[in-house]
Amino acid sequence: MLDVAAFLITVLKISTIGFTMGWYAKRHAIHGMMIPAFGLAYALSGWLLANSFNLMWLDAAMLLPLIIDSVEILFKGGRVMAYIGWLAAALIINFYTGYMIALFLILYAIYWLIAHTSTWQHFWRSGLRFIGASGLAGMISAVVLLPTWFQLSQSKGTYTVATIRWRFEYAPTRFLSKMLPGSFNFDQMPSGYPNYYIGALGFVLVVLFFLSKSHPWRQKLAAAGVTIVLILSCMLEPLDLLWHGFQFPVWYPYRFTFVLCFWFLILGIAVLPHLQIGIPLQWLGVLLLVFGAIYIDVAANLKHFSFLTVGHLLFGAGCLLLTFVWFSLDNRRPVWFGLRSC
Repeated sequence: MLDVAAFLITVLKISTIGFTMGWYAKRHAIHGMMIPAFGLAYALSGWLLANSFNLMWLDAAMLLPLIIDSVEILFKGGRVMAYIGWLAAALIINFYTGYMIALFLILYAIYWLIAHTSTWQHFWRSGLRFIGASGLAGMISAVVLLPTWFQLSQSKGTYTVATIRWRFEYAPTRFLSKMLPGSFNFDQMPSGYPNYYIGALGFVLVVLFFLSKSHPWRQKLAAAGVTIVLILSCMLEPLDLLWHGFQFPVWYPYRFTFVLCFWFLILGIAVLPHLQIGIPLQWLGVLLLVFGAIYIDVAANLKHFSFLTVGHLLFGAGCLLLTFVWFSLDNRRPVWFGLRSC
């Protein structure tokens, strides 16, 4: 019975993760079949595939869309109680992943304030509201955080890394290998590369976000800054340690990459409502160059990746080509897929 109960809990948690992501997408002008598409991309991401056995971490992925939606309401001058409640819940349920969410919130706040505030007064007022509400959430969760911190300081916390080395943990181009479907096996659990696969559609939309003219340059620059920090966190030792509380994880490396998956998807959510049916030929050329270079690099180093085969390359390339074709279609694409017509 215990195995059945664990299975049901896992299925329910994964389903709820997809539901909250779909809810976030719908709240941000996504409609039609794109709502479940984003939900599935998040709920079946590479991070969740690698960490599905860790039921205690799945709640963080479930709560993250709710937290980000509520903090956006806060930034827009709306109510703060939802943000305080969801963040406090994340910290109480699991202080470890709650800490990772808190770090991501700092990055997201910087991005949002740079991208969406029009005056310095608005910037500082929204920033102070964010700091105050976050502090209240921390105070509410202190009933759990303080005893946990005290206990850790007497045990596991004493093993915190004291000497930080500024070095890459692997060749940076190896990061690209996880952009292919099925790029995971058991050997990746004790030590491996970060898992952040979100599907061909998600990766294509990230590139289109930076190509689209629907967002101002300061928003794109802020988004690029956050993206660079998150990617560097997946390979630069000091940043990796920061996300893990200055302790190297034992098994399940790069445990914070659920925030990277979510970040990529919200960039896609931001750009999708603004895309016209039938993307420009120049954009298609850029997509072919970007993903062609990625796949060529992975193919050239295929012998270094025990979790990849030629079949993975062919299947991934096929998914990308189908995505390119779908974006290139004009009026022949069903309107219920989520893109507006010209």
